[in-house]
Amino acid sequence: MRGGWLSIFAACSGLAFAQQDLETSMPTNWATSSGTLAISDHHSKLGSQSLRWDWTGSGIITVSCPGISSANIKDFYKNTCDLWVWNSTAMPGGKLRVEFRNGSTAQYWFGFQLDYTGWRRAVRS
Repeated sequence: MRGGWLSIFAACSGLAFAQQDLETSMPTNWATSSGTLAISDHHSKLGSQSLRWDWTGSGIITVSCPGISSANIKDFYKNTCDLWVWNSTAMPGGKLRVEFRNGSTAQYWFGFQLDYTGWRRAVRS
Protein backbone atom coordinates (compact mmCIF):
# COMPACT_ATOMS: atom_id res chain seq x y z
CA MET A 1 0.00 0.00 0.00
CA ARG A 2 1.33 3.46 -0.75
CA GLY A 3 2.14 5.95 1.98
CA GLY A 4 0.13 8.91 3.15
CA TRP A 5 -1.20 10.39 6.33
CA LEU A 6 -4.25 9.98 8.47
CA SER A 7 -5.52 12.05 11.37
CA ILE A 8 -7.21 10.04 14.07
CA PHE A 9 -9.58 10.88 16.91
CA ALA A 10 -10.39 7.77 18.91
CA ALA A 11 -12.35 6.61 21.91
CA CYS A 12 -12.47 3.09 23.27
CA SER A 13 -14.86 2.55 26.10
CA GLY A 14 -15.69 -0.13 28.58
CA LEU A 15 -18.24 -0.09 31.37
CA ALA A 16 -16.88 3.32 32.33
CA PHE A 17 -16.20 5.59 29.35
CA ALA A 18 -12.47 6.05 28.75
CA GLN A 19 -11.28 8.35 26.01
CA GLN A 20 -7.67 8.94 25.10
CA ASP A 21 -6.65 12.56 24.56
CA LEU A 22 -5.43 12.63 20.96
CA GLU A 23 -5.66 16.40 20.58
CA THR A 24 -3.25 17.93 23.08
CA SER A 25 -0.54 15.37 23.79
CA MET A 26 0.97 12.28 22.21
CA PRO A 27 -0.09 9.25 24.29
CA THR A 28 2.96 7.43 25.68
CA ASN A 29 1.32 4.03 25.06
CA TRP A 30 0.96 4.63 21.27
CA ALA A 31 3.75 3.67 18.83
CA THR A 32 4.11 3.06 15.09
CA SER A 33 6.13 0.48 13.16
CA SER A 34 6.74 2.91 10.29
CA GLY A 35 6.36 6.63 9.81
CA THR A 36 5.61 9.07 12.62
CA LEU A 37 2.87 9.89 15.11
CA ALA A 38 2.48 13.50 16.25
CA ILE A 39 -0.11 16.03 17.36
CA SER A 40 -1.00 18.29 14.41
CA ASP A 41 -3.18 21.34 13.87
CA HIS A 42 -3.66 20.54 10.17
CA HIS A 43 -7.06 18.85 10.78
CA SER A 44 -9.20 18.55 13.90
CA LYS A 45 -12.49 17.00 14.96
CA LEU A 46 -13.45 18.44 18.36
CA GLY A 47 -10.73 20.92 19.30
CA SER A 48 -7.96 22.48 17.25
CA GLN A 49 -5.64 19.46 16.84
CA SER A 50 -5.61 15.70 16.22
CA LEU A 51 -3.17 12.81 16.14
CA ARG A 52 -1.42 12.67 12.75
CA TRP A 53 0.06 9.44 11.41
CA ASP A 54 2.49 9.81 8.52
CA TRP A 55 2.80 6.21 7.37
CA THR A 56 4.42 4.13 4.68
CA GLY A 57 3.79 0.62 3.38
CA SER A 58 2.07 -1.69 5.83
CA GLY A 59 2.58 0.51 8.89
CA ILE A 60 1.09 -0.46 12.24
CA ILE A 61 -0.02 1.64 15.21
CA THR A 62 0.28 -0.28 18.47
CA VAL A 63 -1.58 0.86 21.59
CA SER A 64 -0.13 -0.88 24.64
CA CYS A 65 -2.37 -1.35 27.69
CA PRO A 66 -5.46 0.42 26.28
CA GLY A 67 -7.44 -0.26 29.47
CA ILE A 68 -9.72 -2.90 27.95
CA SER A 69 -9.84 -6.31 29.59
CA SER A 70 -8.94 -9.01 27.05
CA ALA A 71 -11.85 -11.07 28.40
CA ASN A 72 -14.27 -8.31 27.35
CA ILE A 73 -13.01 -7.62 23.81
CA LYS A 74 -15.80 -9.63 22.16
CA ASP A 75 -18.54 -8.55 24.61
CA PHE A 76 -20.87 -6.31 22.58
CA TYR A 77 -22.32 -4.65 25.69
CA LYS A 78 -19.04 -3.88 27.47
CA ASN A 79 -16.72 -2.32 24.89
CA THR A 80 -16.95 -0.04 21.91
CA CYS A 81 -14.23 1.28 19.63
CA ASP A 82 -15.08 4.65 18.14
CA LEU A 83 -12.67 6.15 15.58
CA TRP A 84 -12.83 9.29 13.47
CA VAL A 85 -10.33 9.09 10.62
CA TRP A 86 -9.31 11.94 8.28
CA ASN A 87 -8.04 10.65 4.95
CA SER A 88 -6.26 13.16 2.73
CA THR A 89 -6.37 11.05 -0.46
CA ALA A 90 -9.01 8.49 -1.41
CA MET A 91 -7.54 5.00 -1.87
CA PRO A 92 -10.06 2.79 -3.74
CA GLY A 93 -9.67 -0.74 -2.39
CA GLY A 94 -7.49 0.51 0.49
CA LYS A 95 -8.34 -0.53 4.04
CA LEU A 96 -7.28 0.34 7.54
CA ARG A 97 -7.32 -2.84 9.63
CA VAL A 98 -8.10 -2.38 13.33
CA GLU A 99 -7.16 -5.33 15.55
CA PHE A 100 -7.58 -6.06 19.24
CA ARG A 101 -4.80 -8.47 20.15
CA ASN A 102 -3.82 -10.54 23.14
CA GLY A 103 -0.11 -11.05 22.52
CA SER A 104 0.24 -12.38 18.99
CA THR A 105 -3.41 -13.47 18.66
CA ALA A 106 -6.02 -11.17 17.11
CA GLN A 107 -9.13 -11.56 19.27
CA TYR A 108 -11.23 -9.25 17.10
CA TRP A 109 -10.62 -7.16 14.00
CA PHE A 110 -12.45 -5.07 11.44
CA GLY A 111 -11.55 -3.40 8.16
CA PHE A 112 -12.24 0.28 7.46
CA GLN A 113 -12.44 1.41 3.82
CA LEU A 114 -10.15 4.30 2.79
CA ASP A 115 -11.96 5.17 -0.45
CA TYR A 116 -12.92 8.70 0.69
CA THR A 117 -11.45 12.08 1.60
CA GLY A 118 -12.17 14.06 4.75
CA TRP A 119 -13.46 12.71 8.06
CA ARG A 120 -15.28 9.39 8.45
CA ARG A 121 -16.41 7.61 11.62
CA ALA A 122 -15.91 3.93 12.40
CA VAL A 123 -17.80 2.49 15.38
CA ARG A 124 -17.64 -1.15 16.37
CA SER A 125 -18.90 -3.02 19.43
